[in-house]
Amino acid sequence: GEKDGSTALGENTRDEEEIGITRFKKYDKTETNSPYYVDPGEKALTTEYSYQTVDKSYFDDAVFIGDSRTVGMQDYSGLTNATFFAKTGMNVYGVLEDQFITDPDSGKEVSVAQMMKTHKYGKIYFMVGINELGTGNTGTFQKAYDRVIRKFRKWQPDAVIYIQGIIPVSKKKASSDAIFNNININDKNVAIAHLADGRNIFYLDVSGKLTDKKGYLKEDYTFDDVHMYAQHYELWTNYLMKHAVVRENK
Repeated sequence: GEKDGSTALGENTRDEEEIGITRFKKYDKTETNSPYYVDPGEKALTTEYSYQTVDKSYFDDAVFIGDSRTVGMQDYSGLTNATFFAKTGMNVYGVLEDQFITDPDSGKEVSVAQMMKTHKYGKIYFMVGINELGTGNTGTFQKAYDRVIRKFRKWQPDAVIYIQGIIPVSKKKASSDAIFNNININDKNVAIAHLADGRNIFYLDVSGKLTDKKGYLKEDYTFDDVHMYAQHYELWTNYLMKHAVVRENK
């Protein structure tokens, strides 16, 4: 009857969750001759989704996992309520097994894998890739990254996973280095953006306010062409606060 129909309809609308879409913007590619990368001829854009703007309390149950840039985030973002598993030199190949975290419960040195298996996180912010630019190639990198994301999903099935695009380097660095350059970084970013599913995994290009019109890290924002001065981490934090996936509590 009529009554049953309306109940079914009500359930359908509730189950129809929004799925974010990750788009890629094409450009004319440059010929490259590198064992590490090719120019993909496109740039990954932040996954399209109805993000919400949140305050810092959103990060109470968030964990940030990454290399020296995430160490900078830990030191200068003001997100003192978030958890950080950050280490200079971290790479995608060792991130899960490397024992560099002091477990607050036992005081022992443990790995990201152990922490993920024993603690619960609502959001996972992941950024690695700058240290891997000269290891293997983009295919190897994508495979290793995919493995890490799958483990995150397995150990933290309810968490929102944010794949943060690798922040580019300055023009000075990019134009003089055969490995640490923005074509290589962009190739890696396009590869990992393909891992976003718009349901549980979202790709965020966090570098918009940190880069100039040509996509280079702003010269006056960096002291070594790769890392930012303390005051500019706020731009990254603000971006994350404007791109939050907020789920209804089921």
